[in-house]
Amino acid sequence: METTMTTETATQVSDLSEAECSARLAGMFRDADCHQHWPAQTDEVCEVLRSGGKYDVSPELLESWARTQSVGRVGIHSGRFAWTPGNMLAAAALANAARRWLLDAKHISKMTGAELAYLQAASIGENLFSDLQDVDIQTLCGVIAGCEDKDLRSTLCLGLVAKLRHDKIIE
Repeated sequence: METTMTTETATQVSDLSEAECSARLAGMFRDADCHQHWPAQTDEVCEVLRSGGKYDVSPELLESWARTQSVGRVGIHSGRFAWTPGNMLAAAALANAARRWLLDAKHISKMTGAELAYLQAASIGENLFSDLQDVDIQTLCGVIAGCEDKDLRSTLCLGLVAKLRHDKIIE
């Protein structure tokens, strides 16, 4: 039973059995041309989420989610995170909720025009928000907080992400 991460949240994933989570991940593993085995290591989870799920995640991001238990309690085996199907499905749900998508047909229908333009520009090495280098983060946050227009607020949030990446505050 394959599903996309459009309706599940990390909290709802915790209500599923490991077998149900594994079944829901089957399509992602197939699309990544990987075989399921558990527990999985962070690099393997990242590969499946990126290649199969088309989520914009990195091993570092996934490990930060594991450390903060944002994806449930991820066990440790031989000094490395040991991901269960539930942990991995929660990571996919969290990536989806955080709109961490790669430019791919799998997610285009969920993207705003600004997100699509941002990802298209990034795919050719361009930055839609190059003027943001002169804007301070506090001012940008204040503008976002006061913005009532949802589309403009979404675009400004993308600009904030671009600014934080430019300033090397986030990856």
